[in-house]
Amino acid sequence: PAPPEPGKANLNICAAAVAQRFACLAATLEMPFKTNANGPTAADGWTLADCESMGRAALDAIAAVVPDLRQRAIERDALNGGSPKASRPAEDGKRQRRASRS
Repeated sequence: PAPPEPGKANLNICAAAVAQRFACLAATLEMPFKTNANGPTAADGWTLADCESMGRAALDAIAAVVPDLRQRAIERDALNGGSPKASRPAEDGKRQRRASRS
């Protein structure tokens, strides 16, 4: 299926909610806890070394796409008048303080 349009993600999913709220890259990393045909032997199971390797690979993949995502965000924000659509925590805090004063 195609990814949802910006601002239309299912916010019941944590990564989508974090990305929307903080205007940042967010992901859920699910680790397999069983062996498979391409993985370690059944006797070894999913090892600490496997976890470390998977974490490194995930960070390498994220680091590879961040520059492109930043550029796309800058271009998107320029089309939206210079401000990101996502709510920023500092702005929410200011709104809450203003609301509590009234």
